[in-house]
Amino acid sequence: MNPRFELRMLVRPLVLLLTLAGVFTAGYFTCLKTRHIAPPAETARMLQPAGDAPADVRAGVQTTLNTLALAYLRHDSSQIDMLMQAAFAPEADVIVLGAEGLPYQWVRGQTEMRAFLERNWQSGELLRFDPSKTLVWSSGNVAWMATLGDVESKGGNRQIRLTAVLERRNEHWVFRQMQFQWNDGAATADDLIKPETYFSLLRRALQNTAQ
Repeated sequence: MNPRFELRMLVRPLVLLLTLAGVFTAGYFTCLKTRHIAPPAETARMLQPAGDAPADVRAGVQTTLNTLALAYLRHDSSQIDMLMQAAFAPEADVIVLGAEGLPYQWVRGQTEMRAFLERNWQSGELLRFDPSKTLVWSSGNVAWMATLGDVESKGGNRQIRLTAVLERRNEHWVFRQMQFQWNDGAATADDLIKPETYFSLLRRALQNTAQ
């Protein structure tokens, strides 16, 4: 048998294996940057039933949450003081935990809260959520809530959770504690065989191109 022919017969499978290994490796590391995103049916299930708070408590909590939602949409730093007066207990030891878990996202007190809002709004990220789609529970003058929203940024949209504890003061509900958390999880190697993984990457690439 021709030695060159034998060499080609050996090289071709090796090249194929190396190519497949390269594709798998590239896909794996790309997959690590992809996130599991809860489908609409799952997010709808998360927001049902709506909690046990009475109608008047729910309405009051949603009013305060709506004040926060509008402020995030406007991104007007000159309105931060008005937001703090309208939605947060003025002298209370308020604590807010950001979604990234970074040191500056452990926010405590009015001064740090103002700096947190300034930093968020200057980043260009846009937080959207619907106060009417909120779970609300209560006991006396304390209420706690949970809802879902979206953060729009240059890297695309990402779903986020918001939970909070509020206190009723003079028939007005104000935040005492808030926590943000991403509503997704890290992808795994198993996602390499799922078509939706690649559709997600394609959507992200198209969003980045459009921006």
